[in-house]
Amino acid sequence: FLISYLLTKDISFSIFISSALYPTGTAITVKLIENYKRTPYTETDIVLGILIIEDLICIILVSLIAPTIAGEKIELKKITIGIITIVLLMTLFFVFRKPVEKIFVKLPTIVNEEVLAFLVLGLVLAPSEILRKFNISEILLAFFLGCIVPEKSEIYTSMQRNLYGLKEFSAGLFFFLFTFGTDLHLNLNNITIIIILSVVSIISKIISIYIGTFLTTKSKATSSRTALSMIQRGEFSLVIGGINPVVKPIISIIVIITSFIGVVLFAYAPQITNYITRSSKKQIKRKENLYRK
Repeated sequence: FLISYLLTKDISFSIFISSALYPTGTAITVKLIENYKRTPYTETDIVLGILIIEDLICIILVSLIAPTIAGEKIELKKITIGIITIVLLMTLFFVFRKPVEKIFVKLPTIVNEEVLAFLVLGLVLAPSEILRKFNISEILLAFFLGCIVPEKSEIYTSMQRNLYGLKEFSAGLFFFLFTFGTDLHLNLNNITIIIILSVVSIISKIISIYIGTFLTTKSKATSSRTALSMIQRGEFSLVIGGINPVVKPIISIIVIITSFIGVVLFAYAPQITNYITRSSKKQIKRKENLYRK
């Protein structure tokens, strides 16, 4: 936020930029964990835990800044409305959670697998249109729906089995349509901002994740692998950036840059960590030998 504000002197722009660059791309990271078979690694649980926390924070951020009209400055009144909306929705969620869970448990007896996809789409799309009328982000609704469906229920298992292809297709379609609909015409000043923010976002992410993981695990190797695995930005960055048309093209390019670098660093995180560990051990031995002499 501070660096963005120093470059632009625009508080609204800086809030959108810093909010968009905060989260790691969940969809990209989970896909990388699956493709590179990192599930048995120690840091995988840490990575997934951080992703959940970041997603939750981003849902709150989006809900707070979504009421702002695209291109307008963020106002205290609109932020207050966003906070009240979140509190009301969370209250309704906790009040109706148990009764709704019971309904989902009974659903397999009245819904077959052929119409399950249409049921889920209806549950997401219909309330989303209602929320849009009140300038409430549909991301908040999607989060609540994900929490309501009991993991041990038959419908949850059926959804995982039958909607996997739809999920993969939707993720790919989202990234394609967002980039396709973005005007990437940039001036020299924007290019400078993109380069500086890309470098700062990568370095700050590595440092913050490393420190946080090390304080938890006390392991330099685990901390290093975790930090190198969470550089890529993704869907939440694009969603937050898409709210503001000025921020959208800048965020789109930064997401592409960080995703490319993040995928490479994720793939070579174990090798880089091993190299750093060996180098540090050699330096320690050299210092010990010099001390003895």
